[in-house]
Amino acid sequence: MSQSAVARALAFGPMPFAEPGVPRHYAPDRTVRIEHIDLRLSVDPVERTFSGTARLRVRPLASYEGRFAFDLDEVKLGTVTDGEGAPLEHRFGDGKLEILAPSAPSEVVVTWSGAEPQRGLYFTGPTEADPERQHMAWTQCQDEDGHFVFPCHDHPGVKHSWSLTLDAPVGYTVLCSGGRVSVEEADGRVVGRFEVAQPMPAYLVSFVAARLSEVRARDVGDVSIRYFVPEGQEEPIERTFGRTPDMIEHFSSVTGVPYPWPRYDQVVVHDFIFGAWRTSGARPWLRSCWSTTRRASTGRPTPWSPTSWPTNGSVIWSPARTGRRGGSTSPGRPTWRRCGGSTPSPLKRRRGTATRRPAAT
Repeated sequence: MSQSAVARALAFGPMPFAEPGVPRHYAPDRTVRIEHIDLRLSVDPVERTFSGTARLRVRPLASYEGRFAFDLDEVKLGTVTDGEGAPLEHRFGDGKLEILAPSAPSEVVVTWSGAEPQRGLYFTGPTEADPERQHMAWTQCQDEDGHFVFPCHDHPGVKHSWSLTLDAPVGYTVLCSGGRVSVEEADGRVVGRFEVAQPMPAYLVSFVAARLSEVRARDVGDVSIRYFVPEGQEEPIERTFGRTPDMIEHFSSVTGVPYPWPRYDQVVVHDFIFGAWRTSGARPWLRSCWSTTRRASTGRPTPWSPTSWPTNGSVIWSPARTGRRGGSTSPGRPTWRRCGGSTPSPLKRRRGTATRRPAAT
């Protein structure tokens, strides 16, 4: 807390967190605690489908009375069993998977499938304006959208460790929050395994499956730095990300704290829905934000460039576009569009960012 904040607190007492008139919101009731989730997600970016298996290790709380629930919505439920494969009585609806058991099992295994969910997992691909654009799949689960992709207790205050596995067709790069354990090919699929040992909420789980080119930058001490961009879009890498090692060194020097994670990845995807967002894992941090393009008139980056955006973790970017609102193009003028019924702030317009949902194809 800053000295000025301390002074205000001493003079006026603690300030309310909520604005006047905002109703109170409480964390959901739970009768079990999730201790670990072993999650496997299989995606098909072309078909825009996914399927998953989750092994959830749970421990009953003192409030347990024969039933407990996970958050899960808008998927086709498969099987629900205990850790030994015995079926569990359950009910599924209204965004909840409720399990009925006189005593809570130590593990619950859930399988499910889905297609192009409205939230959490996003598929992008060719559009009318860009028919050659590649297919991708990526997640953005902030702040309670994880349960549209996998079963969990979808609340920012619920944290536990994770084992994460993502598989996609061969030729795709698979990335995830957490420390990478292995990446291998089997049966026409590329399979990436990752571990998050530190407690992490569901909304910070992040997956990317896309055809990406990888560029290694110089290491900063023991920290490896990598850039991932869509195949064929390698030319702007150095201009956009080239000062990342200098940035890490600078902020480590200013703060006196070395960068704490073993790697720093920056990943470019299409149509990311937020202007900026970050998700964390046990080792890397991931931040999601809009990238910038050169101004056509000057060849220089637009004002909101990574050289002025200090970060302390992995980054997901989305290529910015140029053009007037409404679709007509004009050199050097950023596009901004409406997202979720709200207009981007003037600050975002000045910085040339765009926030919108992926275009339907």
